[in-house]
Amino acid sequence: MKGVTLRDFIYAFWAVFWRSAIILIVNALILHGAAQLMHLLFLQTDTSIKIRLSLSHLPAAVFFTLLALRHSASGTLTTQNLSPAWRHVYLALAGACALIIIAKMGAAFSFPTETWIMTGMLLPPFLFLVLWLALAIYLMRSRQKPGTTM
Repeated sequence: MKGVTLRDFIYAFWAVFWRSAIILIVNALILHGAAQLMHLLFLQTDTSIKIRLSLSHLPAAVFFTLLALRHSASGTLTTQNLSPAWRHVYLALAGACALIIIAKMGAAFSFPTETWIMTGMLLPPFLFLVLWLALAIYLMRSRQKPGTTM
């Protein structure tokens, strides 16, 4: 690609990172509140804890999907220009959250508890890092095409 610099990549990476970091922080706050509420209201069994923790990325998946739908409709929720590239970015992030949920649910009831815990600890950071890098490259390439904006 002609004219693409490290600065362009860092800009694209940062654009994806800070948007997803805000959603993941809100997700963590929701989960903390839900855990406190569940602890007060319900008996905590092994199965209920596994289900609750396996669904830990569900709020983030919903938020990313809503951002993709809202962004494709008007673009007023966020400051970036209307672009199908950003809708694809939000849908990819929602898909990553769904993949994490599926992997954690599968591990919760198929493998020993230690394997399930390791899946929950190691998969999300690795998956998001790889996805952020790939999405930064995708945004750079979509920016190079005429008619798209970042």
